[in-house]
Amino acid sequence: MIDMTERKLSEEKLHKREEEFRALVENTPDIITRFDRQLRHVYVNPAIEKSIGVPPSVFIGKTHAELNIPEHLMKLWTRLLNSVFETGEEISHEFTFDTASGKRYFFSTIVPEYNKNGEIENVLSIARDFTVNKLAEEALKKSEERWRLMFKQNPLPMWVYDIETLRIVAVNFAAVHSYGYSREEFLQMTIKDIRPPDDIPWLMEVISNPERRYNKAGVWKHIKKDGTIIDAEVTSNDIEFNDKPARLVLSNDVTEKLKAEQAFLETNIMLSHTLESLNEAVFVVDSQTFEIISCNPAAENLTGYSARELIGATTQKLYLSEEDYLRFALQGKTKWETEGTSSGEYKFKKKDGTIIHCEFTVKMLNLIGPKKSLVVSVLRDISERKKHIEELIEYQNRLRALAGNLQSAREAERAAIAREIHDEIGQVLTSLKMNLSLINRHITSDGSNIDLNKISREISQLNQTIDSSVKRIRKLITSLRPEVLDSLGLLSALEWQVNEFKANTQIDCEFNCSVEGINFPDEIAIGIFRIFQESLTNVARHSNATKVIISIFEDENNFILDISDNGKGISEENISHSDTFGLISMRERAFILGGELIIKGIEEGGTCVSLSVPMKDIVKSI
Repeated sequence: MIDMTERKLSEEKLHKREEEFRALVENTPDIITRFDRQLRHVYVNPAIEKSIGVPPSVFIGKTHAELNIPEHLMKLWTRLLNSVFETGEEISHEFTFDTASGKRYFFSTIVPEYNKNGEIENVLSIARDFTVNKLAEEALKKSEERWRLMFKQNPLPMWVYDIETLRIVAVNFAAVHSYGYSREEFLQMTIKDIRPPDDIPWLMEVISNPERRYNKAGVWKHIKKDGTIIDAEVTSNDIEFNDKPARLVLSNDVTEKLKAEQAFLETNIMLSHTLESLNEAVFVVDSQTFEIISCNPAAENLTGYSARELIGATTQKLYLSEEDYLRFALQGKTKWETEGTSSGEYKFKKKDGTIIHCEFTVKMLNLIGPKKSLVVSVLRDISERKKHIEELIEYQNRLRALAGNLQSAREAERAAIAREIHDEIGQVLTSLKMNLSLINRHITSDGSNIDLNKISREISQLNQTIDSSVKRIRKLITSLRPEVLDSLGLLSALEWQVNEFKANTQIDCEFNCSVEGINFPDEIAIGIFRIFQESLTNVARHSNATKVIISIFEDENNFILDISDNGKGISEENISHSDTFGLISMRERAFILGGELIIKGIEEGGTCVSLSVPMKDIVKSI
């Protein structure tokens, strides 16, 4: 009876332990799998479904080959399981498994299970999913994830050192691989042995801090076995190891990272200097709110606002009106969001109210991370260019108008010459013919009745008609091209023209010429003369002047002709925007001569016309 009771108790105790063991196995996060000698899954705990999303029932009774797992994994597991069955030795290894949620990382330990006869009956695999730890390598700054890293499997170098002796008492494979020391060599070293001598005093001060339970110690210099010095970001935590106070250290080689950061910093400084030296205005703007985030000095110069006034304000500050701002904001935002960039021309308003024409280019900045959506806007002031284009268009329009006017003037001149020839020379020839007919009748009549006095009067009248005709023909020739210009030269022709002008208009003229001994090429002489003629014509028609002063002189490089009157003057508006063909013709002639024509009003009253022609085109007499 006693034997049965004890047996019953033993069975119940065994059953209870089995239930506890099963509860432990069923609830452990590790994946526990039992394989038979045919490498079939005979048991898989529920943790596998939590890890890879496949229920245990899928695995039971099947080999890896029957589960259609990747060939490389099937071969790996077949080899490892057979090895344990054959040798009875425990094997640990890492492997990855692709799941619907992504790649998972596992560390597995495979151990034999013996029966009562001491024979290997099954093989047990305990696999731990360390995907979180693997991914933590990319987020080392999160301390709570760092401490979850398994010491042996951690891909980053880790070691444990005794706080009293500073001797390294444990080291992981990553440290052996990274630093080049073997595990045995590490265990004979203290933490001072991997530090440069100059760093040891500071190291001792840091580790002696009694309040230090956790410390992100920053970046330290470490020495590898081959003498290479690296920059290591060190994180440490106080622990107990073999019942002694110790410190767990995680080291991350950030040498290349620091080099990259330094290079990035230098590049940033260079870009900053480049932006500051650019002539174009550069703005960095929030693409959603249009708030100005930053700007370069050229932006301050362009807008007239200081950086302090611009940064934090919206770009509406630069637009002519709220309507313009809203229209541009909507159109520009749509374009740069769909195409990544936009460009064009627009009018902007400076701080002092000046309106400027700007050429702009806006481009989206591709930033990584949860940062503001930014655009960079480059503005270039093209006001002068626009002004020059408008002036060029106006100039071309004036040229076309002048060309049409010249054609009309040419036709009118031809018509005038034709009338002059018809009216003057035709009349003269008719008169001469009539007088000659009268003389002929007197001569052919009976010689006894010839009246010599009458014939003499007719001949005298013929002479007067011929003299009058010669004067009229000379006047006609002079109107086309002054004869004095060819016979006596430009300076004498100018003086002659002054006398003619004075005689015809009764306007007092003062002629001052200090230039001597210059031979003017024909094209320059006629150009200067026509400008002079047109100037005097304008005085007679528009100025109401009573006196004109003509001054001719030369400076170092130019021949100067000034015509000043004391009339009513001319406004700046009329000078700049005049459509008078006379003024246009004068400017064009001066341009052709390579010179400059300046027309301006005189404060005391009157107008001054100044023509300057480069002396290099004028030949001096010897």
